[in-house]
Amino acid sequence: MSFSELEMVKEAYMKSGKGLMLGFNRRFAPLTLKMMAIFTTGQKKAINIRINAGIVPHDHWVHDPEIGGGRIIGEVCHFIDLACFIAGVEPKEYMLLFYLSIRN
Repeated sequence: MSFSELEMVKEAYMKSGKGLMLGFNRRFAPLTLKMMAIFTTGQKKAINIRINAGIVPHDHWVHDPEIGGGRIIGEVCHFIDLACFIAGVEPKEYMLLFYLSIRN
């Protein structure tokens, strides 16, 4: 996003009189909030998140490390944040494993 595009967002926000949310938003989803109202604070939880984001072509911008950063940065980070929110903890350690698939 360019500075001029950010300025357009700011102007629309100021005119709307509404709230603006940036960043990790899945913790604020209505079903997440309902679910969290059921859990107790100290309750142990098993968290299994299935993500079906569909196939993105190999040459799509999301795979460009300069502008997209890949699907982990663009999408999965939201689910990591959601899992931390549900568990009520912040990560102590991060580890990344990946494989490179070369397609002709």
